[in-house]
Parts: sequence; structure tokens; C-alpha cells
Amino acid sequence: MLALSALAWLAVIREEGAAAGLMGLTIAGYTGAWVVMTAAMMLPSLAWFVSVYIRGIRRDAEDIVGIARTLSLAVGYLVVWSATAAGAVALAWAFDRVAESRPGTLPWIGGAVLVAAGVYQLSRLKLRCLARCRSPLSFALAASRHTGPLRDLQVGVEHGAWCVACCWALMATLVAVGTMSLLWMASIAGVILLERSWIRGEALARAAGWVLVLAGLLTPFVESLVPALYDGGMHMGSM
Repeated sequence: MLALSALAWLAVIREEGAAAGLMGLTIAGYTGAWVVMTAAMMLPSLAWFVSVYIRGIRRDAEDIVGIARTLSLAVGYLVVWSATAAGAVALAWAFDRVAESRPGTLPWIGGAVLVAAGVYQLSRLKLRCLARCRSPLSFALAASRHTGPLRDLQVGVEHGAWCVACCWALMATLVAVGTMSLLWMASIAGVILLERSWIRGEALARAAGWVLVLAGLLTPFVESLVPALYDGGMHMGSM
């Protein structure tokens, strides 16, 4: 799992860019970039969940079967996250249209996206979803209601859905700040992992919310916070 994440991060580093919107890519190209990016960012968090889940299934399965079931779980999880590419493409396309017609408003719109993400981080719904993601053992036990050869795929889809509900706002900020911006990617990936696995994860989630709100309010006035919003011509040329 971590090896797959490392490969995805290598692909991201190779194609690093920092531009809002579609970054000069086709819709298919942006979708591919989004899928690779989400794999790089979310697989470390999934590995933590799987480390708990696998303890339960290995009591009843040989190692090779356990590996197959783990892969099935990962596929279900990544399918859900890959589906979020549709929303990311729509938001990125909207950013491009604004960049073409009213580029001066991009810092304000990008700032609003950051503020909205921060407000969601502070909401009860976010904390409820986070509480579910922070309890992989209880989730794995509850998932025992699934039966049949596709049970682990179902668990992966269900966990992925909770994960999207928990993290969609953080991921949406990447469309505004630059989908392949390594600094923002690493920062958000770190928050996602720590808010689930660290004992003070809920406090970290709230702190991240306030940081996003502050960053969003300052973005229209401080270009260095999100340079991509001030450079409509900055694209990724290698993808």
C-alpha cells in the first residue's frame, strides 16, 4: 500500500505544477492527474485503516487470501475517490472560465474556496465523519455484516464514502491553489493522515480549519500565499 503511494508521489513530483483550474490539460489529462494525486495522498491513510482491518481477516485467511482481500478493499476505496474527479473537473473548468473572462477575481474566488473549506473543517458534520474515520477497528467490526466474495470491496467503498465526506473540502482547495502543488499536497496529506491517526487529531482538524479561513481571507491581498491564483498562464506542459 505504501509502495503504491510512493510510486504515485514519484509521478506527482515528475509532473509538478502549480496552477489553478485545469492547468492547461485536457479533461482526460486532468482526470488522470487527479486520480494519481488522490492515490498519492490517500493511500497512506488507507494503509493505517488496513493495518487494523487485516488483523481481523488474517485469523480466517491464509496470507495469499489476505493479500487478495486487502487489494479488493483498496480497489473499492480508490474507486470512490476516483469518482470525485468529476467534481474536481467541474470546479477546475469553472476556474478556467473565470480566468479567461475575469482573471482579477480569481484571488477572491480562490480565497472563498479556502474559507469554505475551513468552515467545513469546523462543522459538526466534518467532526462526525472524522470520528468514524478515526475508529477503524469499530468500522471493521461493523463491516462484518458484509458477506460473499465482494465483501472487502464493499467495505472499501463504504470506507471510501466516509473518507470523501470527511476530506472533500480539503481536497477541493487543491483545485484553487494548484492541483499538483507539492507544498499544498504534502500539507493537506499530512493533515488528513494526522487528524485520523494522532491522539489530538480532532484538535488538529479544527486548527487546520482556522488556518484555511485565515488564509482564505488574506489570499486576495497577499499574492505569495497562493501564487497560482495570480498567474493564469502558469500551466503544466509535460502532461
